Amino acid sequence: MVPTGLRHPSLAYIDNTFTADDFVSNLVLYVPLGIALSGSSLIRAFLVGLSLSTSGEVLQLGYVGRVPSFFDIAANTCGAVGGYLIPSSFGKSIAMTGGPQFALAIFLVFYGACLGLTWWFYLRRSPQGEGAPSLAEARV
Repeated sequence: MVPTGLRHPSLAYIDNTFTADDFVSNLVLYVPLGIALSGSSLIRAFLVGLSLSTSGEVLQLGYVGRVPSFFDIAANTCGAVGGYLIPSSFGKSIAMTGGPQFALAIFLVFYGACLGLTWWFYLRRSPQGEGAPSLAEARV
């Protein structure tokens, strides 16, 4: 995790290879940030998660051995938003139903939607793009 050297920043270092374990680890990494921001607004949790994640990925452009990815930004932002929703939703679920099962089901749906949206925007093959060059597959 500690950069061993610097390189000239270039968009060629961006790698949009999707792996489920990387997505889940990035998601879990930002949940505590969302929990810490649970006293503020949902928009603030979204913007702080997005800006902190984007800053980290931009910095990785200049570090040798680090690979920035748009998937990381999406997963980190989803994690921050999910973390923001955890305290209030568990409290409401326990008050309404007497247990946290409803909130757990909602979170599974939420994180499934995050995974689906990430796939939709980054991995799907669109009919308009058949044969057209894609930034996700660029090797500059």
